[in-house]
Amino acid sequence: MHTNTEVAALKAIQKRAVDSQFSHLWSDALFAREQTRNLSTQKQQIQDSILEVKKHELAEILISRYEAEIQQIAWDIGSYIRWTVVTAWMAFERAMVDATSSSELSRDLPTNLPKFIAPGIKKDVFWAAPPWSEVRQIQQKRNKFVHRDLETSDLFPDVNLAEDTIRILRKGIKEAYKKIGKISPIWVECDEVPRRLGGSFCAASTSQTGADEDPQRLQITYVHGGRDITHITLRSDNDPWPVVEEIAIQIRIPIEAIRIYKGESLWREIPITMRGS
Repeated sequence: MHTNTEVAALKAIQKRAVDSQFSHLWSDALFAREQTRNLSTQKQQIQDSILEVKKHELAEILISRYEAEIQQIAWDIGSYIRWTVVTAWMAFERAMVDATSSSELSRDLPTNLPKFIAPGIKKDVFWAAPPWSEVRQIQQKRNKFVHRDLETSDLFPDVNLAEDTIRILRKGIKEAYKKIGKISPIWVECDEVPRRLGGSFCAASTSQTGADEDPQRLQITYVHGGRDITHITLRSDNDPWPVVEEIAIQIRIPIEAIRIYKGESLWREIPITMRGS
């Protein structure tokens, strides 16, 4: 029987994992949204720089350079927003197929989805009510991006579209599973890219007082690049699962597993497939 702390730790690990087609697509969409955010911040910083150099003797040259950079960033932002919409919609469609257990669903989702979620209700009524009215708007955006000639507004969509897409499709996925009577997948709760490269929070291992003298001490490690790296050593009277949860949430490098040793023996190993591992 699992303890509450073990359940919490395993859920934290699942949220960082990209071990299915669904979670890969969702994490790709989160990555695209993240790039939209980063570039929007960069664009604003350059715009602020223009204001600062107006009195500079080379202001005209600098401003021209900054404006060219802003224009390029605007194109890049548009690309990442469209990537967010298209990829998140792919994750949504596959989640609907999984929720309904119907491989035919995605062939005509506007017609077929209401049959599973709200039998007996006309599809026009179904799609007019929230959250499905918002989901339908995202689908229409996606279809326009993929199947039609893009207008200027489509090349430079509002940056809020990336945020709205993730929020709306997450809500739709959870609502669909709920209506069908299934538990929604844990990956849909993830709201950040399940990786952060650039070093680990575990710079050095630590050892609890008295742990080294305890023959049944608990050693919690993580595997990175095939190496078993010790995070902390605890006395045997401690609960290791809060530490496992902490690693799962805070680790900033792609790891392959988290391990718990009792004494000299491996007690538990929890594999995890992360972006970059």
